Amino acid sequence: MSHTIRKTNLANTALAEITILDYATGGETFTLAELGLSGSVVSVLFLGAIGNMLNPILSGNKVVLEVRPGIEQPATVGLNYTFVAIVHGT
Repeated sequence: MSHTIRKTNLANTALAEITILDYATGGETFTLAELGLSGSVVSVLFLGAIGNMLNPILSGNKVVLEVRPGIEQPATVGLNYTFVAIVHGT
């Protein structure tokens, strides 16, 4: 895992600012524990990306970055892609 998280929790919901430092093909893995959540994910809302045109999508427990729908960002060292997400657990 190559990411940093700044988060605030309200009950079983997290508002997180996430920076993916180095992107690996197939996506970046996240756990509920690192977001301070329990149970399972009910919903995720990705908010505007900061300074980049990539589109984050949730695929299983991974965030995949797409350059266009269905076209994944190639593996990139030093990507430093920052986005904000609201994650709600059960």
